[in-house]
Amino acid sequence: GGTDLTQNFDQIFEYDSVLDSVSAKNSVLPSSRIDFSCAAMPHTNKIFCFGGRGPQGALTEIVEYDSVSDSISLLSASLPQPTANLSCASDKVGGKIYCFGGQNGLIYSQNLGYDDIIEFSLPDTNSVTGCMEISQPGNYTLGNDILFPAEVMPECIKISADNVSFDCGGHSIFGTSSRYLENGRAVNVLGDNSVVQNCVLAHSGIGIAVSGNDNLVQGNEIFDMQEAIHIGGAFIGPKRNLIKNNNSHDNLAGYGRAFTIWCCGATENIATGNYFVNSRYGIDLGYGTGTTQNNTFYNNYISGNQINAQEAVLNGLNNWS
Repeated sequence: GGTDLTQNFDQIFEYDSVLDSVSAKNSVLPSSRIDFSCAAMPHTNKIFCFGGRGPQGALTEIVEYDSVSDSISLLSASLPQPTANLSCASDKVGGKIYCFGGQNGLIYSQNLGYDDIIEFSLPDTNSVTGCMEISQPGNYTLGNDILFPAEVMPECIKISADNVSFDCGGHSIFGTSSRYLENGRAVNVLGDNSVVQNCVLAHSGIGIAVSGNDNLVQGNEIFDMQEAIHIGGAFIGPKRNLIKNNNSHDNLAGYGRAFTIWCCGATENIATGNYFVNSRYGIDLGYGTGTTQNNTFYNNYISGNQINAQEAVLNGLNNWS
């Protein structure tokens, strides 16, 4: 941001203290602005900027800048009133940012001063940079692409806790080969009430395996797998999982299932808005279908598969539209 007294700017610059150099970043602020205040939380690689003045006056916006991914986000939280010239500082131990005072108005001669102290709690997000087990509830984001040896690792991301949000943010988890079915699960969800989203997964045995209940799998791209999305477990019946808006394509290795519910007693799961295309099977409800019932499939695009959809044992126990 900033101004040259004739116009305001939306640019973001990086200063490298080792090289004593300045470079412009690709990301820009949501709009040009001046008189805003920023505070950094180093352990998150994120900087948060508060308020300021835009073309129409003081702002309530809180902007998050991720210095690792060079990405900008406008947060849903906002200041209680339009405010410029805040003074903000971070509390690294408490994970909060405090902003003091500030002014309102566009014309300096008409500014009103504030004596408020505003507390901002950071989104509770943990950065994931490699294969790991997530054994505690919370918000987790993938900070970079991962390549893992699918032939020897049973899974890359193992979610054993309940109430986990795992967001790849468009980053990828690739295995070294799609030949391995039992090993090589890119994401393995064992718990309940969790979310897996925005991942690009390829070249391992299973993209996302779900054996818990009430989980959401959405917005993922998965290809070159034996099984892209697998709902099931060893005689455990996962229930009420929602599989939504995923793109599962070109899964031709081994079984080549774009989506499967496989053994036993899985009920009330829903798949909607997905692309299941160009694989050996689009939807394959396999062994144990006699107790795999009352699952619902609607508004999916299923095309170009050798077999678009099948119930391997009994028909008529699930809902299709």
